Amino acid sequence: MEIHDYNTGVAYVVDWSLFNCSIVPIENSTSRNTSSVPIHLRNPEQLFYLDSSYAYSGQDYWTSANDIGNDSPDTPVRLEINDPLSGLNYIYDFYDFNQDHPNVLNAFIITPCFTDDQRTNFQITFPGDASDFLTDHRLELQEQIVMQISKLTTLSPIRIQRTSIYWDEENTYFLGTLLDKAPSIAKFRRWPNLVAQYKDDMTISGVTNAFTCASACDQATGTCNSFDICPSAQTCAQSQQYTPDGTHLSTSGTCDHYSRVLSGPVDHEIGLKDAYISLKNYVLTNGFKVTLSQSKKNFYRFYNND
Repeated sequence: MEIHDYNTGVAYVVDWSLFNCSIVPIENSTSRNTSSVPIHLRNPEQLFYLDSSYAYSGQDYWTSANDIGNDSPDTPVRLEINDPLSGLNYIYDFYDFNQDHPNVLNAFIITPCFTDDQRTNFQITFPGDASDFLTDHRLELQEQIVMQISKLTTLSPIRIQRTSIYWDEENTYFLGTLLDKAPSIAKFRRWPNLVAQYKDDMTISGVTNAFTCASACDQATGTCNSFDICPSAQTCAQSQQYTPDGTHLSTSGTCDHYSRVLSGPVDHEIGLKDAYISLKNYVLTNGFKVTLSQSKKNFYRFYNND
């Protein structure tokens, strides 16, 4: 199973038969070559290869009738798209369509990628009896807590694993596992024996390997999107520019070029220890709060215990 984290540009390749994992940069699945633009997560229109010039017109009529009650809506089984300009006709068939909201919180399991020393289990206790509410809204609360932890600790949500919620007549309990951050080198694609023609924004001396150079680039105060590592010269040359398609790279017998996988702003992740301390401080100072609305007049606010 290959899991892509588009918050960082990291791919987790998990082998469930051997229960091991490789952490590598996300590759461009459409080309898988060594010269590609920074990638991004496709939006729904891009999944169907549509652009802003397309507009929906008409109605869905390929549906199947449910036999589980009159209150259940029909489910789509086919989508047809006709392009009168090009004469092309696209047909998409849907199989095993499920109208339920998917539980994606524990669907992307990457715990095999980290050792026990790279994981921290935790529990947050919210006081009060909310059993009536949680019976129907457990997943919503679980998702909101994960997103709140991600926001407060600046962690990618995928680093919050094995989450669950249970409750009794006095409290609600949220359990989870925090994971360490992926190696910085996994956020960059490598061009071996090549260097870029950029004007370097910063050059660091005394660097002999790509791992150290990638970490320095990833945690740079400004934005660092690419670097040249020259172990023999012990230099790490950083640049704000990417390596897009068509950019000429010069041959080098002693240097390698690396470019960030993702486009857009750079998130400076923190490590496991700092993430746990940050979360703990928010909890102990009553700074961790989650609000869920059932309706405009009825809502629940969850505060942590002191």
